[in-house]
Amino acid sequence: AQLRKVYIRQNLLMFSLAIIYLFISYFFGSKIYDFWTNNEFIYETKILNLLILDCFFFLLSSSFISFLKSINKFFSISAYNIVSQIILIIIIYFSYLNGQNYETLFLVSFVLSFLIFFISIFYFKRSLNYMKSK
Repeated sequence: AQLRKVYIRQNLLMFSLAIIYLFISYFFGSKIYDFWTNNEFIYETKILNLLILDCFFFLLSSSFISFLKSINKFFSISAYNIVSQIILIIIIYFSYLNGQNYETLFLVSFVLSFLIFFISIFYFKRSLNYMKSK
């Protein structure tokens, strides 16, 4: 029961930090980007927003599966991650062959992170049930 409480608190803390990350990135992202690139590159809101959301869902899904990683039972979620990365590489390769712009990379990466996030919710619930039964 104690482990379950810690796991839930850890994920609530991670969610809170991820929300703070979203707000800071949304409101100060352009200033950070300009400072980081020394105003050498044009700021593109759409790409930065996709990158921010991609990171947000990646962080949450990583937090959701942390228990499975700790007990070395994360093969299936890792398989989903590997397949999604292979799909990403293939889509990007063919997109560039057909003259697509680099926004495709960020859009496809975001969509795949979003899908992995929903798969990790299933594993999160499964982990909670596993802890409840022990």
